[in-house]
Amino acid sequence: MLAIAMGLLGLGVMLGAKGEWLIPRSAGEWMALLAGLLWSVATTGMRVKSALPPVGAACIFALGASLMTLFLAPFLHRFPQQALAANPVGVATISLATGGAWWALSIACLMWATPRLEPARVGILLMAEVLIGAVSAALLAGETLSPLEIAGSGLVLLAGLLELWPKKPKAPR
Repeated sequence: MLAIAMGLLGLGVMLGAKGEWLIPRSAGEWMALLAGLLWSVATTGMRVKSALPPVGAACIFALGASLMTLFLAPFLHRFPQQALAANPVGVATISLATGGAWWALSIACLMWATPRLEPARVGILLMAEVLIGAVSAALLAGETLSPLEIAGSGLVLLAGLLELWPKKPKAPR
């Protein structure tokens, strides 16, 4: 419970670091909230009854994500015609490398681990995604992390450590 509280507090501090209410404002933020809610339901279902092997689960996950992307893409953003026209082989190579190698491998690992862990632990460990995204934006895109965002990141890390911290076995009665 303490780990969940620390993780949620850390995410709240990070997302509210600019003094804004923690209410989704854009389509992407609403989709992220919905995805998180659906993921919590899915992890519980995977923990309770999972008959698919990790590779099959990852394929279904990727298929669902691809279909939803094809459905939503025309409504959310213009197709990146300039990048594709300038370097079609490069765009295809990067897309296949990141999607085919990194994304498929990470999803397969996630689908392997999820039925083996408690849903709360999966959620806490996945909170690190926000931290990794913030640090990546700072390092790769030159974004600046505010002191509150750094503090929130620390709370998310603390949540992960609390969840993974070895617990003493209960003494038999």
